[in-house]
Amino acid sequence: MAHPQKHPLRLLSRQEEHELRRVVKASSERGEVVRRARALLAVAASQTVPQAASAAGFAEARSVRKLVKRFNEHGLAALSSAAGRGRKPTYTSAQQARVLQEVQRTPDRQADQTATWSLSLRRKALRATDLPHIATETIRQVLPPSGYSSQRTRTRCRTGYALRQRKSGTVLVSDLETLEKKGGLSWHVSRRKPPGVCNSMKMKLDRIRRSRCPELLGSQKSTPLCTPMRTSGEALPNC
Repeated sequence: MAHPQKHPLRLLSRQEEHELRRVVKASSERGEVVRRARALLAVAASQTVPQAASAAGFAEARSVRKLVKRFNEHGLAALSSAAGRGRKPTYTSAQQARVLQEVQRTPDRQADQTATWSLSLRRKALRATDLPHIATETIRQVLPPSGYSSQRTRTRCRTGYALRQRKSGTVLVSDLETLEKKGGLSWHVSRRKPPGVCNSMKMKLDRIRRSRCPELLGSQKSTPLCTPMRTSGEALPNC
């Protein structure tokens, strides 16, 4: 004689029964989901728990009893695998949505000190809010499932060039000693002017002197003028 079930299956609604039958006939569903749906339909058809477990392919009737109890509490969600043991997620879905909201926000040049986001800047902005311990790796894991790819569209400025705000507008300025600085030379060496590079002020003074004294042009024809630095290895006169 079968023992009465401690948690009998509640009456199925028409929608629940239709969904269970659809899952049983579907070929694209996972095997464990199909077995659970078949067991629930067997119990709903007035079969005993051991008979339903045997018909659905369960090794023990205890698994079907737990399934029935979970179905009475959660409905069709009982077909999915329950959360197992292990570390629970550190950040909830609401906190992950907060990270995405911060990513979608346009940075403020004054408050955020940037025009484009990076992972470290996002972490700094989020730590100033309600996520004081968030890490860069957490942000990196939250972005891909939502369709984001970090730093793929981040713009970069060429080394030695910068945008400066002038009265006439925004201008692009360059550092003439970029190559020396990138080469790892010391400050004293990097401040030296390479051979062949003339001082602009000295060139202006030479032009003014020649324009005011035309008679000097004949005597200075043989004197080589200052020329910009060339890439070839030929020797150039110093100014």
